[in-house]
Amino acid sequence: MLVLLTLPRLKEPFGLNDHHYGILAGMVVSAVPQVLAATIPVADAAGQVGALVKLIRVALLGPVVALPAWSPLSWEAPSRS
Repeated sequence: MLVLLTLPRLKEPFGLNDHHYGILAGMVVSAVPQVLAATIPVADAAGQVGALVKLIRVALLGPVVALPAWSPLSWEAPSRS
């Protein structure tokens, strides 16, 4: 909740345009509805970019977590010494 209230106020001091603000919000805020709540009041473009960044992060979460399980290093049996 604190992020939703403070993040829009950081846009101007840091000199962020709408797209950069959307990227920042998509990376920092924890859920898609919260990203929309933090970005749409600022600008429609920020809301679209923020939602896209957040959805890409969510979509890549599964493959990034599963990749180490499929690596050949995880298939080796532990050595007994």
